[in-house]
Amino acid sequence: MKVPKLTKFASGLALILGLLGRSEAVPLLITPDGQKRPCPSKGAAPPESPANAEFRKGVAALLKSDLQKAADTFRTAAKMDAKLAAPLIGLANVEMARNHPKEAENWLSQASALEPNGPAVQLAWARYYRAQGKNTEAERALLKSLEVVESVPAYLELADLYLANPDKRGEALNAYKKALALAPDNPQVRFSYAAGLAANGQVDLAIEEFEQVAKMSPKDPEPLRSLGRLHAERHQFDKAASEFDLGLKLKPDSVPLLVDRGDMAAALGKMAEAIHFYETAIKYAPNSPELLVKLGMSRQLSGQVKEAEADYFKAIKLDPKFAAAYNNLAWLKIQQGQDFAGAVQGAQKAVQLEPGEPAYRDTLGWALRAQGNLKKSAETLEQAARGKTASAELLYHLGIVYAELGKRSEAIGALKGALGQKDANFSQSEDARKRLKDLGG
Repeated sequence: MKVPKLTKFASGLALILGLLGRSEAVPLLITPDGQKRPCPSKGAAPPESPANAEFRKGVAALLKSDLQKAADTFRTAAKMDAKLAAPLIGLANVEMARNHPKEAENWLSQASALEPNGPAVQLAWARYYRAQGKNTEAERALLKSLEVVESVPAYLELADLYLANPDKRGEALNAYKKALALAPDNPQVRFSYAAGLAANGQVDLAIEEFEQVAKMSPKDPEPLRSLGRLHAERHQFDKAASEFDLGLKLKPDSVPLLVDRGDMAAALGKMAEAIHFYETAIKYAPNSPELLVKLGMSRQLSGQVKEAEADYFKAIKLDPKFAAAYNNLAWLKIQQGQDFAGAVQGAQKAVQLEPGEPAYRDTLGWALRAQGNLKKSAETLEQAARGKTASAELLYHLGIVYAELGKRSEAIGALKGALGQKDANFSQSEDARKRLKDLGG
């Protein structure tokens, strides 16, 4: 498992909300995923005006995904106070939710006309640019916003932007620190800072910060989940399980926590336990092809072949373009020793959908071998081994096919490469050594 990206700025609903009164005195910023983040002000917030109150209603509607009501309410607020930029930002946010970037840009342009250098407007532009993949423009807008007034949301957004660039993760951590300095008692800000520490490899400090967040927000399972994932990364599985279980006590229907718990059980080879957690997660997310594939894999490894096959077919029905389901179904057919033509067809579909995934070409190569087409199998496996670092299993398969083709030196090289990976999850290492010895390698 990988350390999750723990800040919660939505990529689709990418505009700032909740900006009332003077831009330099915003008491609260609300993001589209429901987060409320403090924004320090230089003075007392202005009293609530009728337009501001109407705008707040629009925010509430947007957070409930009632886009039409949000749009109507924002328009009413804009008519009530033609000099208020916040409703225009809100309308831009609605259009982004509708996937209408041109219309969103139009509303932001109108907001900019009212407040050309307003930090809230610049922050809204930054999020718009990020949604469009224009990171340079987003960075420029964020820095411009911060020049006018330091704010927690702008620093967090800037940190988020930098965190996506491996060369700027140090700068991301500095931005998180600045946000934390402005709001040291805000658990969400500390949560983001902990994520920055984890991304920079400072895991001990990240664990300390997540533990602090857990104390600050005793009813929130997210810091416990993050702690569990960090412990799992360190192979401290007992600690990880304890944190996941504590999180599930707080929120038994948390699909991410159930999946993490299932993933950990599967990694430890506890398939019955993994199946339990995946099945429970599916009760709350029945239309998830990803969950069905995880469940199918666990059942397949437990010998529940028919059930696994049914899971893969369900996943394909839900998402006909889900490559992993085709790949796993093909591998199941190979293991069953029947319908090799169907295995080749399924693996080809997976490769067609995700041509850059070596594991799918590995499956295709192995299906071709099962079908008796050794030459095509070798070509497919060779293609899979190019580019990315080839997995131990892929090289093992290639070594076997080379040996069956009579290519002794190539077979020895591939098998040595497989063993040289020193992959703890490579279950065929003993067989690879035996084959290498038989080849005189």
